[in-house]
Amino acid sequence: MKAGQIISTSCHIPDNPLIGIEGNAYPLGALAPGSLINSVEKYAIEKPSYPGSDSEVFMVSAGSCAEVVRHQGDYVVIRVIRLLLSYLRLFFFFK
Repeated sequence: MKAGQIISTSCHIPDNPLIGIEGNAYPLGALAPGSLINSVEKYAIEKPSYPGSDSEVFMVSAGSCAEVVRHQGDYVVIRVIRLLLSYLRLFFFFK
């Protein structure tokens, strides 16, 4: 990211996965396998008091990230640094 960069978000999941732009937020289902992600919440919460308050959040430390491995039905498989695979719903967002 650079100073003055416009940050955007999308809630649309296209038919063909896309390669995200650094700093923007996308649903996990919109990203192509191999995309690096961070700040992913395990469960969607409709009205949290603050981000991550009622959910388990992955990859929040500086320099940490996960990789989108594959799409499987309504879920996305991600590989966390610890080599664990997690199944997350397509509509969860990352930053």
